[in-house]
Amino acid sequence: MAAKRSPSHSRRKSVPVVHEDKCCRDTLLKLARPRREACGIRLLLLDVDGVLTNGSIALLPDGREIKFFSIYDGMGIRQAQEAGIEVGLISGRKSPAVRCRARELGINLVVEGSTSKLDDFQKIISERHLKPGQVAFMGDDLPDLPLLCTVGISAAPANSVDAVKRVVRFVSRAKGGEGAVREFVEQLLSGAFQGKTSDQAS
Repeated sequence: MAAKRSPSHSRRKSVPVVHEDKCCRDTLLKLARPRREACGIRLLLLDVDGVLTNGSIALLPDGREIKFFSIYDGMGIRQAQEAGIEVGLISGRKSPAVRCRARELGINLVVEGSTSKLDDFQKIISERHLKPGQVAFMGDDLPDLPLLCTVGISAAPANSVDAVKRVVRFVSRAKGGEGAVREFVEQLLSGAFQGKTSDQAS
């Protein structure tokens, strides 16, 4: 006669598997609240050299270049995207490394070789039916000044030139390529700029 199985040998309850992607996405959604409504921003534009990088470029013997990007900035960009804010890159230079990083972060708006960031900006907002006041921009050098003075919320990394730091609304404690973008995004999503967009950005 077969022995009865004790309760300890009964079928174990299945443990639900939580996938890493879902866990990360749920966490970002919580961190992103109170979402874009807190700042009124629908598009975040970023310069590349000096903002997403420290401004240095390493050239290989074959002419290819190496740029270093911050993982912290990447997480900040993800937070903005999860909050419903589109993120775009606008740079005066062209670099395969920038396009590669943009693909990794799901950034579809990439403008390279820009000779007038303000002109490119006008085209971007026209295509998206946005007002300047609905855009935030982080830049670090003199070519960024016209756009910094046009957008709703302007920002600069700690290592930006003085002329830029004098006109922006926010200067991060972090330097470019070292978490400055993450810091700016967290300020945006916290509601720190609510009702404080530029008077010129209507």
